[in-house]
Amino acid sequence: MIKIISFDLDGTLVKPTYADKVWLEGLPKIYSKEKNIPIKQAKQYIYKLYDEVGEYRIEWYDIDWWFKKFKLKESWQNLLKNYKHNISLYPETIETLEKLSKKYLLIIISNAKREFLEIQLEETNIRSYFKHIFSSLSDFKEVKKTTNVYEKILNTSINQTISRTILTSATTLIVVVILFVFGGEILKPFAFAIMIGILIGTYSSIFVASPLVLEWQLRAEQKKGRKSIMKS
Repeated sequence: MIKIISFDLDGTLVKPTYADKVWLEGLPKIYSKEKNIPIKQAKQYIYKLYDEVGEYRIEWYDIDWWFKKFKLKESWQNLLKNYKHNISLYPETIETLEKLSKKYLLIIISNAKREFLEIQLEETNIRSYFKHIFSSLSDFKEVKKTTNVYEKILNTSINQTISRTILTSATTLIVVVILFVFGGEILKPFAFAIMIGILIGTYSSIFVASPLVLEWQLRAEQKKGRKSIMKS
């Protein structure tokens, strides 16, 4: 049974206009101004470097790294703020989040730097829909396309919920054990079956479900990779 749904932010909930403006217009404009070269030349140079670094490297998503690489004096935080008027949701985003948040736990997993996420969540006012917001760059120093990120997210989630899981299971188990010990002959088989179910359910929630989710995500990423190769 699905309990958690994860979203990316840019291009999924929020239109990519803001990110495109920052990376494809704002950064080249600053580089052009500080290096005193034509904007067209600045774009050609920066776009080429984007391609050389590639989306599988963590630096590709780190705007702070790019500013340091280009030795720019302008603040990258100001760049994010200057283009925030371009932030907008897809028309169906709010309706979708309203419906899903009533049944599922929603989280965000994004490659974007946390400051990138924060400004978009603040401008769109959708933060309240999400239980957790993960930046693979800021939180894990990894690219989301690697399994390490999902392993760390699962470990974080397990550590945050394991005490509640054990407490809930133990409380229920105590009642069932009492029913098994002091119940009549008719109730004992029923109570015994429930005890086994609680133990197996608790074990599988912690040690079986998480590896299955990780494997599922790994296969999904591999499938995306094959599609990308076929398209190219």
